Amino acid sequence: MYKKIMENLELMIKKYYWLFALILIFALALYIRVLPGYKMSYPRLQSEADCYLTYRMGMEILENGKLPEKDEYAAYGTYLTGFNRLDDYILDYYTYPVFYWILNPIFGVSFYWVGVWIPAFLGALQVFLLYFVVKELFNDKRIAVVSSAVAAVIPGVLYRVSAGWMDKEPMAGVFMLIGLFFFFRGLKEKEMKNSWTSKILIKLRIVHAEKQDWKIIRMVFCGLLAGFFFYLMNGVWGGVRFVLVLIASFIGLSLIINKYSKNMIYVYVPTFIFYFLISRTLGNVAPRLRDIEILANFIVTGLILLRFSIEKFNIVKKERMPFLIPGLIIIGFFAFLLLTYIDVELGIWFNNLIERVQKPLSADVIGSTVAESQTAAGFFSDAPIQFGTGYAISSLKLPDIFKWFSVFYLALLGFLIMLIHTIHVYLKSKKLEIGYEYLFSFTFFILGVMASIGAVRLSYFLSFPVAFISAYFIVKGYDYFIKYGAKLKIHKSYLNAIAIVIIFFILGMHSASAYIVGNSIGPGVEEGWLQSFFWIKNNTDKKDTVLEWWDYGYWFQLFAERRTMTDGGFHTPDPLIKVAKFYTEPLSNESLIFLKNYSVDYVMVSPDLIGKFGALSKIANWGSKVDILPVFYLTNRYQQGDK
Repeated sequence: MYKKIMENLELMIKKYYWLFALILIFALALYIRVLPGYKMSYPRLQSEADCYLTYRMGMEILENGKLPEKDEYAAYGTYLTGFNRLDDYILDYYTYPVFYWILNPIFGVSFYWVGVWIPAFLGALQVFLLYFVVKELFNDKRIAVVSSAVAAVIPGVLYRVSAGWMDKEPMAGVFMLIGLFFFFRGLKEKEMKNSWTSKILIKLRIVHAEKQDWKIIRMVFCGLLAGFFFYLMNGVWGGVRFVLVLIASFIGLSLIINKYSKNMIYVYVPTFIFYFLISRTLGNVAPRLRDIEILANFIVTGLILLRFSIEKFNIVKKERMPFLIPGLIIIGFFAFLLLTYIDVELGIWFNNLIERVQKPLSADVIGSTVAESQTAAGFFSDAPIQFGTGYAISSLKLPDIFKWFSVFYLALLGFLIMLIHTIHVYLKSKKLEIGYEYLFSFTFFILGVMASIGAVRLSYFLSFPVAFISAYFIVKGYDYFIKYGAKLKIHKSYLNAIAIVIIFFILGMHSASAYIVGNSIGPGVEEGWLQSFFWIKNNTDKKDTVLEWWDYGYWFQLFAERRTMTDGGFHTPDPLIKVAKFYTEPLSNESLIFLKNYSVDYVMVSPDLIGKFGALSKIANWGSKVDILPVFYLTNRYQQGDK
């Protein structure tokens, strides 16, 4: 009896090892992500200014049942009558009130409690969901499990998915991963008689069990679901633009190398078209036709439909089909380049587009002054730390050799192995046979690096390909290690023990780094600032206007409940140039006229602005120069009467 129980237990563990591992990984991810929450105290959240806007809008929803159509506190210099929050990222503002409505009746928690702890839960949930995306992509549970484990302990992105980060990434990432899951679920569709959706469709008599037409319906259904979740992501964060560029690049690259499949018709086309239509009709932040991510997807959609039509009606001979789409793309590209020389406006638009893609922030004068901007050299210098073991090495005084265990380096090795394997297969078969998993990995990693170089915030996206490409390297390295060890006639149990020690060492080093980072994250508003805001709230008129720099706008609006000239949501040249000139130039009659025109009652003066002088000066001069901050030295000589 005992033996049978143990055998059944062993079989269950072998069958569901991934589930047990995933539960432990989720617990680890949650533990690391809740660490900053223990340093939070009402009403403070993390340092990101947008957290305080999200909190204020959440309170508006809870108190008034809706968002304000005229947010009278926000960016008075840009919107004199108040910004209409219904034109903003509505789902971001509703995310936390929805959690409050669910949890408060059961547990009696406050909205502030939701704002602190729910981001950590959503961040851990992303780690859980990543397993299912990678499982669909690689069809390998081991790679999927290790991917989730790596994602759980990458230190550099913890700021954006941990306690107190009441902003866009926690919920947007959940929608993105669910969308990608359905996208690959449909794209890699083969035989699904036993799937849960096919059973439902057959039971509802929507399809016939023997006709197999449920396969197409299921693929279209997956595509529509993917488009719907990308639409939800668009309602939370503009980062959906990266995802749209990603899938357009991935499918476009597939067409170029002739990896065409009819599944693209049934999955990719419904994904994009459904996303575009519902975003244009129901979206508060509607996509524009001239946006690069929309243009790219329309071009790719057109190429897929063209390929499908030509193949269906036998317009081109079958042996020439592989050269059709690549040829059209090359001809179209050079024709477009020629047009940019003929049409000056088109050329200017194209140059601006290239600059925007390369430098999402730094191409813009205002964007180049924010902390999110970075250089390529800065990125590659920090990447092994942000995606690796650097924090543990520094804090624990470990040898520098341990930096080479960074998952960023492992991802580079995994990328190289995928590339070598692809070349090897091509040389052997004379055919470019490459799986979707490799193509998507290449595309995601390269675009992730480009985005991260342009803006620190977008390194959040890079964490996903780093996780699953490094996991690919670890699993394939393990397989090779076991295979090579067997040839040397080393007992498999010894090989497994060594491999497990190495893997746990890598994950342990990253866990230590993540723990250190999690413990270092604290609230963003100091007590002195809070007391100043409360004084303003209690001692000034509610209709008063405050002139401040945009970094502090959301703080004034939430804590002091006063109207501000600028805030983090509107980086328009007017009035930022005027505000920057006010702070960097000597007071003049022009300064007084500026204050009078905007009915400014109070001006914020803080030592914090000294560190921002370079940014203020660059904006005041609109990028033409950066003035040197005047420095005054003590001479120990003081005025006494006429001496």
